[in-house]
Amino acid sequence: MKQWTTTLLVALFSITLIAGCGGGNGIGDGTPEGDVKQVVSNMFEATKQMDFDALGKCLVPAEAKKIEMMKGMMKMIPAEKMEEMKAELATAKMTFGEVKIDGDTATCVMTVTGMAEGEEKEQTDTMNLKKIDGKWYLASMPK
Repeated sequence: MKQWTTTLLVALFSITLIAGCGGGNGIGDGTPEGDVKQVVSNMFEATKQMDFDALGKCLVPAEAKKIEMMKGMMKMIPAEKMEEMKAELATAKMTFGEVKIDGDTATCVMTVTGMAEGEEKEQTDTMNLKKIDGKWYLASMPK
């Protein structure tokens, strides 16, 4: 499971990055819980698309500054490996678990399933969010 996390975060963090910041099924429905889910959903989709600019919009400003570094790291990955990672990311699907909101902080449990290293994998993570000026952001990159 750790290897799958690394593979997914390879798109989210140096191509091991897994979450842009919008949906259905309670996502983006105007409720605090829906707003939290929207940010996590946008992060996930941005990661799948390797859209680092959209990913940066989901992160608190201090974390968003790391996006340029990630872009640079992505350039060092061989094209063949990059295509392999893109194909695996395309298979990823996410479901939501519990959302807890406590003032200007929140957690959102997400489970990601998809192919990694030729096998179907599943991983559950808890995302930490922070509300700044009335808008939710991921407090940090997924681990």
